[in-house]
Amino acid sequence: MNVGEVSEEQGGAGGMVKDSEREIHTGVEIGTSSIKVVMGEFSDDDQLDIVGYGEVPSLKVRKGEPVNVGIVEEQLERAFQMAESSAGTEVTGHVFLAVTGSHIRTFHNAGVHALDPDNPVISNKDVTMALAAARRVSLEEGEFPVHFMNRHFRVDQQLELNNPVGQAGAELEADMHVVAGNCNRLETSCALLADILGERPATDIVFSPLAAALATLNPDTARQGVLVIDIGEGVTEYVCQHGPACRHSGQFAVGCANLVNDLMLGLGLSLPQGREILHRLGDFGSAVWKDDGRARMTDVASEGARSRLVPASSIERIIRLRLEEIFLLIRGELEKIDETGSIGAGIRLCGGGALIPGVIDLATEVFGLPVEQARARAISGPEEVCHSPRFITPLGLLRWGQTMLTHDVLPEKPLTEHLRDDIRTMAKVIRDALHW
Repeated sequence: MNVGEVSEEQGGAGGMVKDSEREIHTGVEIGTSSIKVVMGEFSDDDQLDIVGYGEVPSLKVRKGEPVNVGIVEEQLERAFQMAESSAGTEVTGHVFLAVTGSHIRTFHNAGVHALDPDNPVISNKDVTMALAAARRVSLEEGEFPVHFMNRHFRVDQQLELNNPVGQAGAELEADMHVVAGNCNRLETSCALLADILGERPATDIVFSPLAAALATLNPDTARQGVLVIDIGEGVTEYVCQHGPACRHSGQFAVGCANLVNDLMLGLGLSLPQGREILHRLGDFGSAVWKDDGRARMTDVASEGARSRLVPASSIERIIRLRLEEIFLLIRGELEKIDETGSIGAGIRLCGGGALIPGVIDLATEVFGLPVEQARARAISGPEEVCHSPRFITPLGLLRWGQTMLTHDVLPEKPLTEHLRDDIRTMAKVIRDALHW
């Protein structure tokens, strides 16, 4: 199987029944490489048990967005059928959908609330007023907010706090991280689910890296600050989490597919040869370039193409340059907003790209921070799901949904209507999800 790709349908088999007594959530990720549907339920001690899953190759999905709705819907329905078969029950509960794509935009917005000079001690009402001011954002035409995430508060433009209640000052500033997307393109993905689920819409949508962070972070890493990077087939996404605050998130339309393209162009390979090289990288090299010329030669062969020898160092250099570019782009974005100092617990890599040999060493070199492969916390179930960095996002969707349901902050309206008037803050949700 190629890194970041799925070549065969995966899932289990078994009898299928309706089970209305169990509270089983479903997470759906429509990725560039594969479509994943994961079903799970939570115990009283916050343990997540995966009861079923399905995965099929993505067809006609580009950079995380469907380009042929009919074909994508067929594949999505097959993934649902596989998940239901392996779970032995139909999808009847809440469904949570990961969203991404070039239309997603993230930015920061601040709002200021003047405090009462006769009563300058900050109250919960003052916090609410400051947050309301921060939610007054300027959006592009056809663009609507998906998430409002608290970053921090400032008192009198100086003291930066996660919770300002009880402090005294003249003004309170709330800084928000906003995730917005094009409503029509969001509704395209939502409509796919509604068609399959019998016009029952997704319960909520989540920007992919935010879900990934919830799947892997524990209280210690959240407290120190961590950067989660999801290297997918067509898109690389990231989120910087510090304590209960989402400090920043974003994405770049670069992923594992670009590595294959680079190998094709740089070495004159065919598409199958490029994919085969990336798949076999661990047999002869890694993403850490070793400049030894033609000392290490590797055989490149694929069906329908003549075998040839290629220097391993040339392959490593091409792969390193692209991955290094991705990491430098992310580092540059964090440096712009002075957030590199808030990553005390280091970096977690997930997605298919996290399986590339040497990628952890390369990320450590670029960021100068400890890096490790992301692992889902407090989970049980099939090892190929629970212990794979490729499934971090759908697993995080389940945790997102459970937290939202616990705090009763899910939208009451159908999601396609909810996209037009969603103004809610996630600080308490994230704080409780991480046991802050």
